[in-house]
Amino acid sequence: NAGSDFMDRVVLVRKHIATELGIIVPPIRLRDNITLPPERYRILIRGVEVAGGELRLRGYLALESGLCEDMVPGTPTSEPAFGLPALWIEEETVERAKAAGYTVVDPGSVLLTHLTETIRRHAADILSRQDTQALVDMVRESSPVAVEEAVPNLITVGELQRVLQGLLAEGVPTRDMVTILEILGDRAKMTKDTGMLVEYVRQGLARTIAGQYVAEDGKLHVLTLDPGVERAVIESLHQVNGELVPGLEPGLAEALITSLASRAEEAANRGFQPVLLCSSSVRRFVRRLTSRILARMPVLSYDELPPELELENLGMVEVAVDA
Repeated sequence: NAGSDFMDRVVLVRKHIATELGIIVPPIRLRDNITLPPERYRILIRGVEVAGGELRLRGYLALESGLCEDMVPGTPTSEPAFGLPALWIEEETVERAKAAGYTVVDPGSVLLTHLTETIRRHAADILSRQDTQALVDMVRESSPVAVEEAVPNLITVGELQRVLQGLLAEGVPTRDMVTILEILGDRAKMTKDTGMLVEYVRQGLARTIAGQYVAEDGKLHVLTLDPGVERAVIESLHQVNGELVPGLEPGLAEALITSLASRAEEAANRGFQPVLLCSSSVRRFVRRLTSRILARMPVLSYDELPPELELENLGMVEVAVDA
């Protein structure tokens, strides 16, 4: 009623995510909850709160760039999508903040950025079985052979859903459904292990995956994993409910996370955002070990690197492993 274009921008968020990730984003509903404090908002998926924050509707968020030349008055806070240090400032301070080097964002854009990142991070939770069937039906119109060879002859819609969720959980777009189904049509003849199928698909999408992390200098900046650690991970594998999971001794697992976090911080201080590189035989298990503490650290295998890609090794993640 106040003339805001916020709802139109929400529609654009849905379209953008659908184009970027290749999934069907369900309708986004906004509801006024009188039980929440006036400046508080929550983001729910399937009725469960997955994110939230606060907005000052008559304020602006000033993000510190690290190169700010002047301090401006405001209330310290964190930008909700990425946790970056920021200030809530008044409208009369906006121009001063911009001149000092801050990035100034209006509250609607703050919320939309948080909403977009939340959808990205929870894309695997959003993808339903019905959505998966709809994706299959769309591919069938243009590439019927790719569908017929894979679904449902070799893999069910439910199994395909789990493969797509495995990709989305690590930020891998599922736009190229034809390639995904062709790979599954070949590999599902050999294994029904969803984790292995995800790895095979990742290798087939190597350029898409690696391309997400190539820096402005055209290189992929990587940390490599000590072969001794890889051996320890493989030796620790055991079955849980029919699934292979790593069972590293807690002290060793903690040491691995600590070493990786230290190396990543060193790289960040040098201006790099590295990926962790390891062999394909342990990639998914290493990712499982690091996903809780270092959720934003990409873990790639050597088989996911296009041959023409130039690497810059920033160091090796080492942990003392008992013989």
